[in-house]
Amino acid sequence: MKFVKIQDGVIIKKESLKGYHKDKYDPKGVHYYVSFYDKKKKSYSLYPTSHYIDPSKAADVRNKRAILMKIKGANGISTVYGIPRKKDIHGQPFKDLSKAIPVGKLTPYQQKRFKKFINKK
Repeated sequence: MKFVKIQDGVIIKKESLKGYHKDKYDPKGVHYYVSFYDKKKKSYSLYPTSHYIDPSKAADVRNKRAILMKIKGANGISTVYGIPRKKDIHGQPFKDLSKAIPVGKLTPYQQKRFKKFINKK
């Protein structure tokens, strides 16, 4: 599993955003994801991360919608969410990560912990 950054214009449609987020949308902006390759589907699922802690993120962790991980390549602790993005803005599955830039990697222990987390969903 890799820790990657990908441009918003590849993964998020402006039309899908609401209000404030639609006004702040920048297709050249980047977000960070944990990539997981599904051998059966032969495609990647990208799990979003957040790199700051606020009360709503603490509630997500407490309610088991996210987990906290210290990922190599990220500054500090990351909140990793269990809802993946599986397709790009054109509706195509992520068959490769050619548009993503690898910035880190999960340790074997983190991979095991993350797989356990997403399989509970």
